[in-house]
Amino acid sequence: MQLLDFPQANLLEGTLHQDADKVWCETSTFQFPVQLDHLNGTPVQGRAVKVGVRSQHLLLNPAKNDQFAVCPAQIVLKEDLGGELLIHLQARDTSLVAVVRHSDAPTMAVEDVTVGVNPAALILFGTADGLKIGQGIEN
Repeated sequence: MQLLDFPQANLLEGTLHQDADKVWCETSTFQFPVQLDHLNGTPVQGRAVKVGVRSQHLLLNPAKNDQFAVCPAQIVLKEDLGGELLIHLQARDTSLVAVVRHSDAPTMAVEDVTVGVNPAALILFGTADGLKIGQGIEN
């Protein structure tokens, strides 16, 4: 996922856990329900995963939506690419990069923002082999 994207996709460390009838993934920034493709009977509780999300899928100061995974962040740097801005963020202990259109830039006059993402845009990969094992789903 990182090799095919510019800017590179954001990769987060995550852990799976079972809660009632759903499997959840928790990272240092987001917690969201997941749909697993296949684990061939491997237990999910405590399983480490990598979570990938493209920079274009991160939304800054999204409208209130119960379906989005959100976290607070601080804008560290804004890079002008011409038609878009690269926004470098610090979300808790994690560095993220978001891509936004210039028309959305006036909403980012402050340094503190809320980062939101539709859980379906969060892709799970196995840590050992790097293969896709699932993705986030709406709650």
